[in-house]
Amino acid sequence: MSTDVDARTIWESVEGVEDPELPITIGGLGIVEEIKQQNGEVEVHLVPTFVGCPALNVIEKQVKERVAEIPGVRSVSVHWDFSTKWSRDRISDSAARGLREYGVERPQSDEICCPYCKSTRVHIESSYGPSLCRSVYFCDDCHNPFETIKVSSPRREVLN
Repeated sequence: MSTDVDARTIWESVEGVEDPELPITIGGLGIVEEIKQQNGEVEVHLVPTFVGCPALNVIEKQVKERVAEIPGVRSVSVHWDFSTKWSRDRISDSAARGLREYGVERPQSDEICCPYCKSTRVHIESSYGPSLCRSVYFCDDCHNPFETIKVSSPRREVLN
């Protein structure tokens, strides 16, 4: 007899986990790849934004804790899928709006625009932001600094 837990409940729980570095959920960030469950045993597959992301352990711990609270769940495992390449296109539109309000832009192309005034007259201040997945830019029109979400390094593909 199967004692499967409601799949929607598991998905909502996992997708609602907050990213420890950004004001966004991991569902909005687009790192939830797959969730499998059978007889109360839940497997969560996530795609990291960057291989060396220091938040992976924190996210994994939060996912396990949240899913374990669901009645009927007997065990939870989290697997990081390093073979699937994350891209900023995976960020939901609503999460992108929240990031923009926070001063972090999700570029849709190679053209970067300021999240405050929408100007494209911007320049990079530093390739290294407060976390591995962000760069710091400066707007030449409104004179505000802002961050952008990076794409994974293309060198990773060459190295593999």
